[in-house]
Amino acid sequence: MGNSGKLLILAMVVVGLLAAGASWWFRYSATHQAARFWGPEAVRLIRDAPRVELVRLPPNGGAGDRQAAAALRRDVSAAPGMTHLRNALLEDRSFLWPPEQRNQDPVWRWAIRFHQTGTAASATLLFTDDCCQTNLSDGDHRGVASCEPIAAGLHQVFAGWMRGEEADSPGRRAVLSMIGDSIAGCAIVWTRPTGSL
Repeated sequence: MGNSGKLLILAMVVVGLLAAGASWWFRYSATHQAARFWGPEAVRLIRDAPRVELVRLPPNGGAGDRQAAAALRRDVSAAPGMTHLRNALLEDRSFLWPPEQRNQDPVWRWAIRFHQTGTAASATLLFTDDCCQTNLSDGDHRGVASCEPIAAGLHQVFAGWMRGEEADSPGRRAVLSMIGDSIAGCAIVWTRPTGSL
């Protein structure tokens, strides 16, 4: 009787270790290209930074006047869908690999800044107007990643956050699920919320 209890406990420990190993391997294989592209510090900030700011960049690349620049910034730290966005930016399926090497950067129109409060640590991700291409703002020449698989969802979420849309509207829920579904490779059917134009 005593040996069978010990064997049962040993079997449970072995199954637990195998499950943990399988989970680690799955997570690594689903995120290793994105992690290599962003770099370890940016990955940590994308995943954990408590302060997140979305910026709509002017088309000419200039900052413009201070008042206009302030109007183009939103604190989205607690915005609906932030957890989905963080996960999407760290998933390999959100991008078309490998990154393209370019002589000249595209025109960046969106920036999302992940900032660690109390330190100077931050990572600013740049996106084209249609959200199909991205890179870090640090000037490192890692190439430009195509985020075409989630571009439509990103663009809708960014535009909605800039307009200050309500967190619980049916349109917001549809867009947030679009990002999640894009990552999972599911087909997306966009339905217009009732009562909207």
